[in-house]
Amino acid sequence: MYAATRYLCYLASKGVGSSSSSSSSGGGGGSSLGGVGSNYRNSTQLADVFHPVHHRNAWPFDHVLVDVSFFANSLYYLSRDLIGHERDRETVKNIHRQLQTVILRRIQPRKTLALLLDGSEPLWMLEHRRLFPGRRYDSRVYRSCASPMPYLLEERLRGTAMEQRTPPSEAVISGPATPGLAEGKMSAYLLDLATRIVRPPTNPQHLCAPVTVNDTVCLVGGPELAWMAVGMTPFHNITTVTLQQGELKSCSLQESMEWMRLDHLLKPASEQATGNNGSAAWVPQQRLAAARTDLVFLYLLTHGHPSTGLPQVLTTPFADVLDVYVDMERDDHSQAALGTPQNDLRFRSVLFDEEPVTAAHLERPGLRLRLATLERLLVRIVRSLSGANVGLPAGNRPISHAATLLEMTLQTHGLLCSGGVPSPAWTPTPDLGEASGSSSNSSSTVLLDKYPKLSAEMLLQHVTYLLSRTAKQDTGHSANGAAVNASGAVEGRDKMYLNPQRTRAFGLTGIEALLLSATQAEQVNHVLPLYARGHTLPEEVAADIVSTRNIHEALRKTQRLLSGVLEQASQELARQTGSGADGGNNRATTAADDAGSSCLPHPALTHLPSHMFVRTAGARGPPPGWAYYGIHLGIKAEAMNVRYSLNASDTATLRVIDSSGTCPRNTLYAWVAPAAAESEAGTESTRHGDAAGWAPMPCSALPLCGEGSEAAPAPAPGSLRILTWNTQFSLHSGAPTPLGREGIDWCSPTRYAAAARVLEDANADVLCLQEVEPAWAAYLETQPWVRGRYVLSSLQSSPPLQPYGVLMMVRRDLCPVMAVQHANIPGFVGHTSLMPVVTLQMGPNVAPVVVGGLHLLAPYSQTNEDNRVRQMKALEDHLMKQAQWFESGAPLNVTQRANSSNSSSTPGSTDPINKPSHVLVGDFNDYPTKPYRLPIELGYKDAWEVMKPSCQQPSATAEERGYTIDGIMNAYAQKLIEPKFYGRPDRVLFASTQLQPTAVELVGTSRVKDLLPANADGVHTQVDKPSEGIPDYLFPSDHFGVLVEFQIL
Repeated sequence: MYAATRYLCYLASKGVGSSSSSSSSGGGGGSSLGGVGSNYRNSTQLADVFHPVHHRNAWPFDHVLVDVSFFANSLYYLSRDLIGHERDRETVKNIHRQLQTVILRRIQPRKTLALLLDGSEPLWMLEHRRLFPGRRYDSRVYRSCASPMPYLLEERLRGTAMEQRTPPSEAVISGPATPGLAEGKMSAYLLDLATRIVRPPTNPQHLCAPVTVNDTVCLVGGPELAWMAVGMTPFHNITTVTLQQGELKSCSLQESMEWMRLDHLLKPASEQATGNNGSAAWVPQQRLAAARTDLVFLYLLTHGHPSTGLPQVLTTPFADVLDVYVDMERDDHSQAALGTPQNDLRFRSVLFDEEPVTAAHLERPGLRLRLATLERLLVRIVRSLSGANVGLPAGNRPISHAATLLEMTLQTHGLLCSGGVPSPAWTPTPDLGEASGSSSNSSSTVLLDKYPKLSAEMLLQHVTYLLSRTAKQDTGHSANGAAVNASGAVEGRDKMYLNPQRTRAFGLTGIEALLLSATQAEQVNHVLPLYARGHTLPEEVAADIVSTRNIHEALRKTQRLLSGVLEQASQELARQTGSGADGGNNRATTAADDAGSSCLPHPALTHLPSHMFVRTAGARGPPPGWAYYGIHLGIKAEAMNVRYSLNASDTATLRVIDSSGTCPRNTLYAWVAPAAAESEAGTESTRHGDAAGWAPMPCSALPLCGEGSEAAPAPAPGSLRILTWNTQFSLHSGAPTPLGREGIDWCSPTRYAAAARVLEDANADVLCLQEVEPAWAAYLETQPWVRGRYVLSSLQSSPPLQPYGVLMMVRRDLCPVMAVQHANIPGFVGHTSLMPVVTLQMGPNVAPVVVGGLHLLAPYSQTNEDNRVRQMKALEDHLMKQAQWFESGAPLNVTQRANSSNSSSTPGSTDPINKPSHVLVGDFNDYPTKPYRLPIELGYKDAWEVMKPSCQQPSATAEERGYTIDGIMNAYAQKLIEPKFYGRPDRVLFASTQLQPTAVELVGTSRVKDLLPANADGVHTQVDKPSEGIPDYLFPSDHFGVLVEFQIL
């Protein structure tokens, strides 16, 4: 039946005269299928769409990522007649030659080049190899991290990028000592690149290549990478290139979507949405990202994936599944268009909910499969195949291997879409060593060599069983480890998820992979001496591990056996890498320079970071002209939740920065109690907020009170209290400082509690906090006094706080807020430094007060000092334009101006009394001997200098100087900051004829011990570590804050 249907569809498509579709990324030529009508109906897989690359000259891309393990797999057989080190060298030579003469000669990376090799594989793949070796066992082990060959290959590849005639700006090499499959490293690096779309890198910020959503990306490897191109939603100019029988073939994302007949989703927003407003323009982009996420999952169900060993799950062809999905997606999209926007903190596709990963739910993946929607899809598939009048399968029942197949599908989906498999530690085999085994669960299973395929009816029965089981409990875990969460009757079936297991810290070393994948003790003792300086294991020890069937027990035995060896190797590598002559920055990758060196432990004995080389003028290398950095792929993307951020509408709005460098929003986040949410803010606002009740609201609709407002003292009439404070992030806790000081524990959760106490007691009208990271923002969002008193410029998941940024908090009952925007003050091309700016109407006869909060670049290097010059120029230009705009009345829309019509201020007025007041606060990050001064024509004064005119005199007291970085008064700052930076970089500047400072003071000047209560035993302990005391030197921050009270004249 299926064959006949496909043949008829094929004939129909051939009968329709249509022109050959062209590639959006170049490559020339038509499809290998003839180029006419090639689609999912007349070809069974996307690999059929690949066509020869016809570029004669180098084909340029911004970013080129190469799966080197793919070439190792295809070339290892050329040296099969050799043995030992001779075979390894010959294999490495063949791979390197093919990369240089075939790949990189035809494909030119302009910005970045990434060469990625397989590290340790997920545990279920190792278990399958040891239990079911098969005829390809030797080839798989030879190219894995258990073999010496990949380490030799990594050593050879470290000079490949630098050998190009036109080398890229940046090169990344991730070898076998870095855990993870090459495809996972590839998706992790792509998401790391996407973080530069949201915020340029901070290390090394001036060297890394800028990235935009329009950058061209080339993925080189197997044809399955075309599905990674579909799943990498931050980018749309992606082309996959593979090598088939010595010929380069390519497939662009445009061609992939054309094959699925969904290329209309790639059209510009103006062709899909009516109107030109920003909200409508981004709806097609959201729809495209959602569809791309779902399509990868559907293809995995119907085809499997060779990289993770996922077999075909469904017997139903992809064409039938896709037809049903397209109809379902169209229906859902039409319903959504008639309804209200979706939750800002939950990006929803047809099948998945995507949410930012938070510290409170680290075990929960960002992408979660909705069971009810999967059930609805399967019901439609069954009825489309059997007829609308045919009854559905009766009842529901678990199917043992369906649980395993679904978990493997979700793990593989994470590999292609989310930066790697969520849990490399997962395996379907239960751990018999755990006290609470899952063997009694009816859906548990063990790993099989070959899994029976599931019909749509069988999978539907299993999903229905999961839904019914979940409905009977608040939370549950399937026996194979896939977590299924329910939110109860209130949220209903739509909030029942099938989550892949997620393990944050797991990875095997090469020697552990060797022991766990070996099927005979001889295999271990053949390779082990190469890693362990000639040592071998007693025959009975290796045989015991090899003969242990349960993978968890074998892993425990392996780790107990190697614990001492691995710890010693890590210590030796740490000593070697820490003794670099260039401060560790260009330490020449000594840990992996020579895998066979007798003076260094072999990389197979430990984990190593990926290597990043950045072209840097004057860098000593090696190689000369390149600076080295050790990086951990995917960590930054996960911390910034970049995939969610770039898919969600709130981020899209922030990315649309107009030509003036500002991003108008006129929206603040307010806490709305759940009971009053609908009545006060309306259904839309409540849905835009998170589960705690924070909701984005237009300035004109801000409620004047909230939870806990009774605890807030009323502001003094006619006064304005403004506080600025750099509360210090925790990104580099424990790490050496930029100028080489020894790292210490920053005890950030404990500092948060102390800083919150200081802020609450300050009772400021406007707070401007620098270096606010998501964890610190999340803590503030839970505080009753914050919920009751303030509205916020950003939430923990907002892009301005990724990975850290400036947060503005404005008192609810202060006055009407007329406007809010984020102004960008860049220090170099592509730099994003967002400054929140709020405009306050302080009274009917008072001109508006404009308050901006900034954080300038720190001058800890000559490059940063040069960038500061450009950033200060950008700041001055912004302030000058801001003053001109307010004089012309431009920033206020008609409604706002009508609301302030009773004011005596008029657009374009030059009357000093009616001129808006400007306040600029923040961390200016300057030297005390070289303070930054704004141009005198802008009219700004320093509030501290006005109130303490002798502060700059040599005879000034410490109280008069008002140093906000003071190693004498702040023992914590003394441990982190060099004395040359002691001074007053945190300032409150004002340009106004209606504001007069009446009081200034420093805040946060007490030790944390003096701010937090002791426990029952009288001991001050850390918030997150009750067994550890609070250090005597610890202060809430390495800066003091500045609080200024203005009288409104």
